[in-house]
Amino acid sequence: MKTPSNENLSKYVIINQFNYEGISMLAMNQEELFKNIEVLPIELKTKLVDMLLSSLNPINDSIDKAWIKEANRRKDDLETGQVTAVSGEEVFRKIQQRFNK
Repeated sequence: MKTPSNENLSKYVIINQFNYEGISMLAMNQEELFKNIEVLPIELKTKLVDMLLSSLNPINDSIDKAWIKEANRRKDDLETGQVTAVSGEEVFRKIQQRFNK
């Protein structure tokens, strides 16, 4: 495969070379990339999706710890009776009432 020139680089997706069950990839245009992804086994597609999502939303331990703390606080509030649970049906009914005024 010919290496793309700088002016055509935006049409290409550069991939580190990898080999998975005989499939080897280096650099290809987006269309070729998408076609190659379509034929990958589901296990590899799943790993690819996980990697892409992780790159869009990197793990942040401090945020994860804060959400765990918040979830535990809310659970404790429910268990001790400090708050009362409201059904989803009730929540949506109240929202609809507000918007129908």
